[in-house]
Amino acid sequence: MNKTMPDPSSLALKDFHLPHSIDWWPLAIGWWIVIFAIIFIAILAYYWCQKTRLKKEAMRLFKVIKKDWSINQNHQQTIKDLSILLRRLNLAYYPNQNIAGLSGEKWLKYLDQRLNTNQFSQGVGKILIDAPYQAHIDKIELKPLFDLIEQWIKKMKWRQV
Repeated sequence: MNKTMPDPSSLALKDFHLPHSIDWWPLAIGWWIVIFAIIFIAILAYYWCQKTRLKKEAMRLFKVIKKDWSINQNHQQTIKDLSILLRRLNLAYYPNQNIAGLSGEKWLKYLDQRLNTNQFSQGVGKILIDAPYQAHIDKIELKPLFDLIEQWIKKMKWRQV
């Protein structure tokens, strides 16, 4: 049985048609996920960098105050500078809270709340509100206050409400 092949030109066949090339727009769902993931990671990185930059700057200022105290031994100025540093840090870290108006015991209790302790309102932190009214402030030991404020800076949490 010898069958002959028909002549291809005699058949009613049409040429191959290639599909259209895939357009780049609209993007597939996978690309949208990648784009949103990159944006989300960039936002997180920005806030993390802000947080670490603020903490580094706070520690740098704290060390400057500590060094200035070791050179000059000016207790009143040092306590004033530490109080200003704490106030500025709180205003930067927690801008939505009414911190600027706090003073005295309320201020110390607020600081205690942030550190989950009572060292400001009932411990060495009382110096921050008592020192300006004491006559012989040079006899006060500032090392515990330095330790407490350094601990406070290190444990500061980013924008808690």
